[in-house]
Amino acid sequence: MKKTTKGIIGIIPPLSFIDKFIYYCLIILSAVCSFLFVLFWDDIRSLIAFNDPEVVAYRGHTSSLLFIPLVGFLLLSIIIFLILKLQNRKPIFGNAKINYGQAPWAKDCYPLFDKRRKAVKVNPSIKQQKRSNFYTWLAGLLIVLIIAVFSFFERDCLCADNRIINYNALNHQINEYTEQDYLRLTIQNKYVSGYRIGSYWKYEIIIETNDGKIFTFSNGDFNRNEEHYHENCLNKMLEIKHLFATENISVMGENNLEKVADYYEMDDAQTKMLYDLFAK
Repeated sequence: MKKTTKGIIGIIPPLSFIDKFIYYCLIILSAVCSFLFVLFWDDIRSLIAFNDPEVVAYRGHTSSLLFIPLVGFLLLSIIIFLILKLQNRKPIFGNAKINYGQAPWAKDCYPLFDKRRKAVKVNPSIKQQKRSNFYTWLAGLLIVLIIAVFSFFERDCLCADNRIINYNALNHQINEYTEQDYLRLTIQNKYVSGYRIGSYWKYEIIIETNDGKIFTFSNGDFNRNEEHYHENCLNKMLEIKHLFATENISVMGENNLEKVADYYEMDDAQTKMLYDLFAK
């Protein structure tokens, strides 16, 4: 016989097929949930930005990535926890053919839902170590949560009256630009390659101000939950285009408009607006 990791004589029983299946499913599920958590986090940021009825589009800053340590921390915590339980063969429902707690099996190894687990005496030093590990983990969680809070607010907002308002990470307005501050406009479309969310087309406007600031708003920065989403995007972009003299407008990617229209399944009216936007 061999000693278990807890020092009680006996053999740790093998995991049942059901228990192994549950562990592997939980590991996969934790990865899926982390992806859904990212989407949920982005929805909160959109809710904050579009809570102002004057805002028609917003673009987050690099601080929006500050939630990544939180996602990574939670994902790694769960996966490491599950892998350790799997390696140490901690039963969940157990195997009906095994007499847990009786020779030759370890006396302290019972399935998760077995009431006899509560009667197992745990060495005080082990209890203290577990408590210390938990508090350390809790402190780490608190740190990444505080960091993540600053991912919500820093953004550039395009308003219905064509103002651009800049907010910092504390949600304080720090700059405001009006039509009189705009210098040049670039209109372009892009094909974005991505292995996480897939490749896609987007169309966007880039506004340069008198003080050299650059603000970019793509169709993805508008409120996609609104009815007539593409009409709203194109109408606003056309409206902004008309603020600039022809010599102050640059157009890029006009040869790919058919691909953009096909990708978004635009109808004839939307397609005409798209071509009007890119017309020189």
